Amino acid sequence: MTADEYLHAILRREAVDTGILSPVRGVQGDIEPIVRQWAGTKFVSLSPSGSFAKGTANKSGTDIDLFISLAHDTQETLREIYHSLFRRMTQRGYPPKHQNVSMKVKVGGYSVDLVPAKRQGAYGDDHSLFRRKADTWTKTNVTTHITVVRQAGRIYESRIQLGIFRLSWCHRRILPLFSRHRAALPGPRPRTGSATPAPRHPIPRPAW
Repeated sequence: MTADEYLHAILRREAVDTGILSPVRGVQGDIEPIVRQWAGTKFVSLSPSGSFAKGTANKSGTDIDLFISLAHDTQETLREIYHSLFRRMTQRGYPPKHQNVSMKVKVGGYSVDLVPAKRQGAYGDDHSLFRRKADTWTKTNVTTHITVVRQAGRIYESRIQLGIFRLSWCHRRILPLFSRHRAALPGPRPRTGSATPAPRHPIPRPAW
């Protein structure tokens, strides 16, 4: 098997069904009544976004992102919107986990990222998002992002890049923790008659 064939096999294995009949789309029907009731008259739409909508999703990531669009004249601040939705999902039996611009919930065994946002105007697709970690906001246009990625015709390359990014993140976060844990363990006992314990060999970190 060549390197290309091996890579293609992995991508086939990690492929996510994003078609109109995909089972994961069913979670939108479970979530939408809750979001509509929470948003009231300020509800605009609830739609798939992120890698699922772009066609670049891999099974190792979130199953689906749902973008929640609220009207531009919503009175609450972006921070208030985010935390209000967080509380509502908790009350309805879907306890979320905080993320930067989204919150992760489990729905029917699927991993779902909810992304609440406020329209920047009465028309158009520009939205403002709350960036929780920096306690500020950012602008996004999900429709433009999806269109650009799909029209670029480079879904295959995008899926590879996402996979490499997640693997890189895993190495950066987990490997140092493992190294510190290993360093804290007692070293090997010296052999009889030896005054110097055997040297420890540090685990090399990947160059990337």
